Amino acid sequence: MTALLTKKDQLWAAHKKMLAIYDRMWSHLIPDSFLPPAEQEDLTQYVKDNHCDQAKHLWIVKPPNGNSGHGIQVVDDINSLKCKDSTIVQKYVSNPFLIKGHKFDLRLYVLITSLDPLIVYLYGDGLVRFATQPYTNSKDKLQDKFIHLTNLLYNK
Repeated sequence: MTALLTKKDQLWAAHKKMLAIYDRMWSHLIPDSFLPPAEQEDLTQYVKDNHCDQAKHLWIVKPPNGNSGHGIQVVDDINSLKCKDSTIVQKYVSNPFLIKGHKFDLRLYVLITSLDPLIVYLYGDGLVRFATQPYTNSKDKLQDKFIHLTNLLYNK
């Protein structure tokens, strides 16, 4: 069960099932994602249907079981991407919320003890992580992990 939340490919597969049930009501939670090479045709069709082959569209490519930012890359030419191993490709949020010009992520910890009635406990402490360099989606800065990632490995 833990892998369903911690492995990016399994989390996306579960989210995709939920989207099919709830008619994309929750589609804004996770960016459009694909699992090449198995879903390479779906990715190619999505790019074509949504005119995402233009340079203004960015993609983030991640290993499904990676951590600490290892193996992550931001690319602008999805057609040149050759995925031999399982990977997850997501439409990159190129206009993220920023704090003082820096990307961040916010982690809140909750415990759900009942669904009916819904009982949720929010832990009093959370975690905020910042990128150390100001955000830009400039083509020459796409591989700068200090801009695009908030992982502690890169931003101590």
